[in-house]
Amino acid sequence: MASPHPSPVPDTPAPQPPAINYVLGFLLVGLAWGLTTPFIRRAAKDHHPPPHPVLESEAVQSSWLKSKVYGAFFAVMDLLRNPRYAVPLLLNLTGSVWFFLLIGKAGECYAYALDNHSLSRTSASCLDGLLRIGGVVGDE
Repeated sequence: MASPHPSPVPDTPAPQPPAINYVLGFLLVGLAWGLTTPFIRRAAKDHHPPPHPVLESEAVQSSWLKSKVYGAFFAVMDLLRNPRYAVPLLLNLTGSVWFFLLIGKAGECYAYALDNHSLSRTSASCLDGLLRIGGVVGDE
């Protein structure tokens, strides 16, 4: 006796986007990383945090652990409140999220990841050189 329900059709894999989409995505991630790095570096180098009275208190200075924890906390908070540091960092971290999403979709494509790292370093070096010529980034 035949079943009234048709037999299930085997699942077909979802169509993959063209490879050019992945290549462009990895190029954009490399640019996001490379073009923001000089700005992050410069903002951190030129950063002058305000004094924090709690760091001068006896309770904090008497404890090595407290002084390190409080010092690190205020250093991070002061940098994140500085838009010259926070905006490029946000773009850079967004690039990291894009990278992990792309890796998840592209599968095990190590060649793209290596090219992405190279592009990031190359674009950072080029932008660093351009900013030095323009007087934005000082000599280190």
